Amino acid sequence: MSRIVTFDELRRRGKATGRTAGQIISEHSRSLTTKDTFLSYSSRDVEFVPAVIDLLEQHGASVYCDKGDDSLPEKPNLDTARILRNAISSCERLVVFVTTNSNQSRWIPWELGFGDGVLNDGMVAILPAAQSEFDSKWVDQEYLGLYRRIEHGRLNSSGPRWLVADDHDNTAILLEDWCAQDRGRR
Repeated sequence: MSRIVTFDELRRRGKATGRTAGQIISEHSRSLTTKDTFLSYSSRDVEFVPAVIDLLEQHGASVYCDKGDDSLPEKPNLDTARILRNAISSCERLVVFVTTNSNQSRWIPWELGFGDGVLNDGMVAILPAAQSEFDSKWVDQEYLGLYRRIEHGRLNSSGPRWLVADDHDNTAILLEDWCAQDRGRR
C-alpha cells in the first residue's frame, strides 16, 4: 500500500536541508538552462516548496520554481504567461504539488493544462500532500485523477521508496527512474 506525504514530513524535510527556504527557492528560480522539472504549486503552500524541491532533487530532478524568479512581473500579466510557457516548454517534466489549497489557485490549472499539452506522455505527475498520509481531499478536482501520482510505497518486494504511480494501468516506477527519463531530449 502506498501513501501520500504529510505536511509534518515536509516540515521536517525542510528543516533538515540546512538551508533557508529563501536560499532553496532562490537557487531554483534562476537560469532555465539547467532545469528539467517545472514545479507548480499554490502560493498558499509556499512554506512547503523548499521540502518539495529537496525531495525531487534527492531523486535526480533539477527544479525550476517561479517563486523569486526576477524575470516575472510583480503583478501577473501577459508577460507572466509567456515566461511560464517558456519555462514549462523548456522542462522535461511537470510536478504539481497538490493540497486542499490547490483548488483555489488560478495558475495551477493553467500550468497543468499547458504542461499536459506540450510535454511527453507520462511526464506530468502530481505530488499530493495532506495532514494525514491517507487523506484524499486533494482529489476534490476530478481532473487530478488523470495524472500519475508521486507517493511513498513499495515496488515489488523492496522496502518503502518514493514512486510515481499510474492508477490507470496499475503500475509504478521509482521516482529516481522517472526523473531520469527523457534526459537530453531538449
